[in-house]
Amino acid sequence: MLDTLSPTDPILLLAIVDGPFSQLPADVRSWFGPKQDNRVKLCSPSVQQREAFFEGLLKDVRRPPNEFADGVKRKKRVLEVLPIAPPLKPREPTAAELALQEENDHRVIVLLQHRLGPVLSELKRKFKRFTKRATVCCVRLCSLFFRRANDSGFRRSTDSMFLGLLHFKLRLCSRL
Repeated sequence: MLDTLSPTDPILLLAIVDGPFSQLPADVRSWFGPKQDNRVKLCSPSVQQREAFFEGLLKDVRRPPNEFADGVKRKKRVLEVLPIAPPLKPREPTAAELALQEENDHRVIVLLQHRLGPVLSELKRKFKRFTKRATVCCVRLCSLFFRRANDSGFRRSTDSMFLGLLHFKLRLCSRL
């Protein structure tokens, strides 16, 4: 394409070479002519040159908008006070999630019955006395026992109340 041009036609040929001009092939060097005026050498800028180049831009970026020559003074925005939003309602589980939860609960119950069954049967065998149902008179006497303890102003700890109740129930059941 360059061979079809006449020698008097003006053209601009721009090339970027990574390296010295002398290392280019001879036919490429001939495109630019023998004069050094046809070539410009560009070097990487130093840190100081970069800072000097971008200094004006950085100053403009740091300035607030109202300090520019055509800057307009703005009023401060006043935000309206909004009421506090009510809390979100808890998410309702879907029917599939409820069914899955019910199935998992059933599995846990079966597992507990399987694992705790021997322990409970052993406890029932050792402590038969405590497996009997409480009778109405026993429940009334227990409620009287707790009322008297509270009415007298004497405050028992829960452990001492529990032990007292067990002792009372043991005495009552041994009489029956």
